Amino acid sequence: WTVVTALPGLRADKDYTTSLQASAAIFSAAVADGIIRSNPEIEKAMRQWLASEKSDSVLVSMLEKNADLKTVLLSATPWMVDAMNDTQRMTRLALLFDRKETDRTYRSAISALARMKRPQGGWSWTDYGDTPSEWATENILLTFGELSRLGFMPKDKRLSAMITDAVKFIDSTVAKRLTRRGKPETDRFYTYMRLMFPDVPQSTAARRVSQATVNEIVGKWKKDGINGKAADAIILAGSGYRSTAALILKSLSEFSSSSPERGIWWENLNSSSWWAPTAVATTSLVLDAYKAVNPSAPEIDGIRQWLILEKSRQDWGSSVTTSMVIASILTSGTRWTAAPAPRCAIRINGGLVTPDKFEKVTGYIRADLDNVAAGPLRLTVDKTSPTPAYGALYSSSVKQMAAIEPSSVDGLSVEKRFLVRRSGSDGVRWEESSRWKVGDIVKVITTVKCGLEMSYVAITDERPACLEPLSQLPQPVYSQGICFYRVTSDSESQSFIDFLPKGTYVLEQEFSVSCAGVFTSGVATVQSQYAPQFIATSAGTVINAD
Repeated sequence: WTVVTALPGLRADKDYTTSLQASAAIFSAAVADGIIRSNPEIEKAMRQWLASEKSDSVLVSMLEKNADLKTVLLSATPWMVDAMNDTQRMTRLALLFDRKETDRTYRSAISALARMKRPQGGWSWTDYGDTPSEWATENILLTFGELSRLGFMPKDKRLSAMITDAVKFIDSTVAKRLTRRGKPETDRFYTYMRLMFPDVPQSTAARRVSQATVNEIVGKWKKDGINGKAADAIILAGSGYRSTAALILKSLSEFSSSSPERGIWWENLNSSSWWAPTAVATTSLVLDAYKAVNPSAPEIDGIRQWLILEKSRQDWGSSVTTSMVIASILTSGTRWTAAPAPRCAIRINGGLVTPDKFEKVTGYIRADLDNVAAGPLRLTVDKTSPTPAYGALYSSSVKQMAAIEPSSVDGLSVEKRFLVRRSGSDGVRWEESSRWKVGDIVKVITTVKCGLEMSYVAITDERPACLEPLSQLPQPVYSQGICFYRVTSDSESQSFIDFLPKGTYVLEQEFSVSCAGVFTSGVATVQSQYAPQFIATSAGTVINAD
């Protein structure tokens, strides 16, 4: 149910300026329409969500939900428009129930493709191209090939004829480009895509390119990365080399990581290829490989579990890649869209917790535990259903600043240090100290360590009242190639990042000491505003200024 709400649905625009836009519109609409119509419980659930109160609906951006658990108001972030667009996208899923609107989207996009089709058989990238683009045509065919593999291709004779002509154009182009002195060269992209159109006869010259590619994969697949091996397995399975494809799956399993909490995943993914532009897309491709070679493989549900948990802390956006990932999850493995969802029994010290909110389709619950008695507590969660369940426990308290200890969760942590600039015979140096003098220059170093990829991350860095920032203008700050947008206010600095990859990031800001006294240091807090359960704070201390 988490990934169902990420469906792109119908595109609002009808004027497609590129052939890739038109094919993406057809793909997104067809996947969403196909998934909903092949799963009646999904359509029923969506109608319930759309009829519910907006503020309480499942179809509301994660940026708008659980505001009381977040450290920053949405209105104070740069993401107001993102939240509005995400909510509007989910609301547009209602159009999928309107057959006329879906058909109108198909007709508009197919007409755009027909307008950009050239006599040679391929598509130009834009209206202004006089000749077909091999790159654009191959990417469009890959999109439609995935759609056909899923069984969601719209039944339209004009589209089918264009696809057939485009396949023949690519066959001819590839054969000319990759045949040198009668010897064929290799092309994995073409071979991967071409297997999706078995009903279109392949020319002899093009078939030689495909066979040369298959032969190369058989001999060299061990040298490929994770995404390459996944594509290799799909190509070999489709070419009749199923035993070698099974060996590749075994290799993929050996390189995987797994845990009962996170599922199955692959570390340090090299996702800069045409078949996997992101780590999520790479993992989805691996899932497709398992499904193509061994649909009953026990690893499939573990991979799906990891992907679903990634969706719970990342915004996948609205694109063809998102549609492919969603389709891979919903068309493989165990059926997890049972409705109503089975409920988990949550107990504290043996007493059953009654939720304040329960969403019967997804099984989402929320319970505020304000009245729990003081003392040692034992939380237990009992789950009897085979469907996944995940959640978070939030705890808040009030303490003296010097008593605040650092807190971290799932590899997310933040540390705050104060360095004072000293001048001496050996030049300028920075010393770590909590004792300052009026006029000193103090550098605050905030170090964020992130063990998981996260979307919409806000860093709030409170500061002692005696510090005045040397630069008060909003500005971008860079660390490890990532841009943080910093805003400085009277009592704190806030940094915002749309997407935070795994890694360690160091942010620096300089201040001057403006007055004497004893001050609290303030704490630094890092939190995903998309998934507020991912939050970490630094320690607190006391500052003395003379």
